[in-house]
Amino acid sequence: MDKKQSGDTLCFDATIHFNGVLVGTVANDGKGGDNHIVYTPEAPVDEIRAHIATRPLEESFYDSPEPTRIKVDEDFFYALLAGDMEEYTKLVREALSKTLFRVKGKVYKRGTWQALSGGPFDQRATNWLNREYGAEWVVFTPLYPSR
Repeated sequence: MDKKQSGDTLCFDATIHFNGVLVGTVANDGKGGDNHIVYTPEAPVDEIRAHIATRPLEESFYDSPEPTRIKVDEDFFYALLAGDMEEYTKLVREALSKTLFRVKGKVYKRGTWQALSGGPFDQRATNWLNREYGAEWVVFTPLYPSR
């Protein structure tokens, strides 16, 4: 991902794996427009597209200040994955210096976490969260923290 090159769309390039096998690449130059999807000759493209077609409707703010529920096509699917990866990368970075948490039962916007300053998740954060929320909280901890 390249935030500096991103304009109307997220600038990224990625490999596509399906059922654990490399099946292609996808990229966007960040200047608006569709993703550039290239499958390998042996990629099960029909199976991949069938999988994508099973996705539920997603909210989109494209051309509207109000969210619209739209069907996820192949292009939108890869854009969503790139956006999720960008969001995850930001969370990992933030989790290195803060404890990111959510309180059970509270509604959060996608990608939004409450933050407790003072360093990454540790016993001190656990104690504070238990005092404040009892057992009704969950913490974001990255699987592969950056070093």
